[in-house]
Amino acid sequence: MYIGNEMAPASPDTEDSRRNYTFAQSMEAVDRNAAIDPCSAQWILIWMYGSYVDEIPTNSQRRNIDVFYKTMIDMCNNGRQCFETFTSSFPPQTESRRALLGWIQMAENSCRIKNGLPSKIFNYRELMKRWRYPDGYL
Repeated sequence: MYIGNEMAPASPDTEDSRRNYTFAQSMEAVDRNAAIDPCSAQWILIWMYGSYVDEIPTNSQRRNIDVFYKTMIDMCNNGRQCFETFTSSFPPQTESRRALLGWIQMAENSCRIKNGLPSKIFNYRELMKRWRYPDGYL
């Protein structure tokens, strides 16, 4: 990688960068907004995208939301590809932001249960506080 005209040193291959996290560790990281591996990064993206969907998406937006979630590559090798399995059995609920966030919570709970973790209760208000930055944007 070049910085200016000089070659930057390659980042060392640290033990932490090669670490294999469990699904439980990935989900704990999501709760802290820490993308420690591809699985935690995937779930952060899933939640953030869903929280910024319009309250009532247009038909075009609904199609785009559907494509986004159905074509996302499941990066949770430690979670047995449960998001991909869930999505193929239960298509995204795109009629409203509330319905979509409920669907995401069901997907996460399905993955949590398959991996021996307790499920979480769906609370729309709390999820919006958690995932959507309170700046009035959108």
